[in-house]
This record gives sequence, structure tokens and C-alpha cells, in this order.
Amino acid sequence: MSNAADLGHPGAVAVVLATSSAAIAMPVLTDAGGGELPSQFAGVAAWIVMADVLTIVSLPLVTAQSSVVRVLLASVAVTAIAWLALIALRQLSQSRYWKRVDAASLEKGWSLNLRISLLLLFGLAWIGPKLGTSMLVAGFAAGLAVSALGVSGRLTQQILGVGEGFLIPAFFVVLGATIDPKGLFTADGLILTGGLVVGTTLVHIVGGAAGGFRPASSLVASAQMGVPLALVTLGQSQGWLDGDQAAAFVVAALLTVGLCAIGTHRLGRALPKHFNPGLPSDLRLAEGDATA
Repeated sequence: MSNAADLGHPGAVAVVLATSSAAIAMPVLTDAGGGELPSQFAGVAAWIVMADVLTIVSLPLVTAQSSVVRVLLASVAVTAIAWLALIALRQLSQSRYWKRVDAASLEKGWSLNLRISLLLLFGLAWIGPKLGTSMLVAGFAAGLAVSALGVSGRLTQQILGVGEGFLIPAFFVVLGATIDPKGLFTADGLILTGGLVVGTTLVHIVGGAAGGFRPASSLVASAQMGVPLALVTLGQSQGWLDGDQAAAFVVAALLTVGLCAIGTHRLGRALPKHFNPGLPSDLRLAEGDATA
């Protein structure tokens, strides 16, 4: 597929085919369970999270313009910095001084935890590319460090608000300005788009079957977004991905979200009625009657 579309980065294509998007699939699974993750979905949820994390870590290595060893060392360095920040924040969170400051922040609306989280995120996102690794690794490491402060529901909502209200829309505006939708109707664009969708489906169905998962679970796990978009950003900044190819990756990722919706619908049929308040009554079948 990489050779047919003239990409020259087969490792990058392999990472995209194998990835899953926890940000898309997990809320869908939780919603299908009526607001909580049913035990029937625990296995596929673990698969999705593991695939997401491993492909995020792998992406800088397979797209490296310089030595892979350098990229690996840069990732280790960013992780080490985040680990030191985690230790420092954990010590800080246990002090009486911090507890007083945290209480004052909550009372007066300082959003101190959010400010620290964003400072770590932007700091590591600046350091990561300077050292030679991806912002994805830096962002993941920042999240681990912030967890030392205790991620409350309030902080989670604040971070989601900043992301969904500003950072994510800004990213999509910049990304949309760099892709060429007309490229989808070229031979290379059609080959790449179709190959990515079909390849992703086959990889997840075969992999899921090997792990004992039903096809519906594999379709849920095939949802993609973060890694393909990161690959598009990296590929265009490094000069080995053009606007036509970028459009193919973006559209293919959007189509996998549709596959996830189909898989979730079929999995929802395997749950008891009380797990699926949002589904029509004729679709709320008992687990034993499911054919997903």
C-alpha cells in the first residue's frame, strides 16, 4: 500500500492500520452501557487503550528523519523529565501548604491545577520536538505527571473544556488548511483511502479473532483519529506527505469512526435491557439472543 501510494514510509502505514482511538471508542462503549463500562466490554476496552498507547509511542520511531536511536533517547528523556515532575508534584500534593493553596484555589476560582497541567503540557510539547521526539509522547508524559496531583472530575472537565473549546478546533483549522480534498479523486488518493479503510478493518478483525473477540468488538477497536492526524502533521512538516495523501489519511480515519458506530450498535445488542436505555426496545436483546 505504501509503495502503491508512493509514501515511502511503510512503518507509518503499519502503525495507522494497527492503532485505535480510546478518545472515540471509550465514550461510545460507556454510552452503550448506560453511562458505565459494562464488564462485557472490559476486554475490548483494554485492547483499545493498549493499541492507542503503543502506536502513539511508536509513531515518532517509524517517521524518524534522523537516527531511530536519537528519537528513542529523546522519548526517554521526555519521559524522565515527566517522571521527575511527577515525583515533585506528588511530594507537593502531600504537603499541608499545598492543601491550603488548593483549597483557596477551589474557593476563589484560581484553577491552579489546570494552570499547572497546561504549563507541563506546553513545556514538554516544546521540549519534545527540540530533542527529536513527537508532541504525542510529550502530551502523554505530561498526563502521567499531572496524575500525581490527583485528577478530579473538576480538573478533567476543565482540561476537556480547554481542549474541545480551543486546542482541538484550532488544530483542525490548521490541519484543514493544509490538505487537498481534490486529491481524494485521484488514483493514488482512492488507492490510499480504500486501502487504509479495508486494511484497518482486516487487521482488527484478524487480530481480534486471534484474541478471542467477536467481529463487532474489532469494528469498535478500529476507530482512529489521533494517530492518523498526528502522522499527517508530522508527514507534512517533514516533507514526505503531500496534501492529496494527507486528505486520504483524514478521510480514512473518519470512515473508521463509522465502522466503530456499526460495531457499537451490534455490541449493544449483547447487553441486557437496563444497560441500553438509549436503544429502541426491539434492539435491547438479552445477551444470549445476541448475534453480534
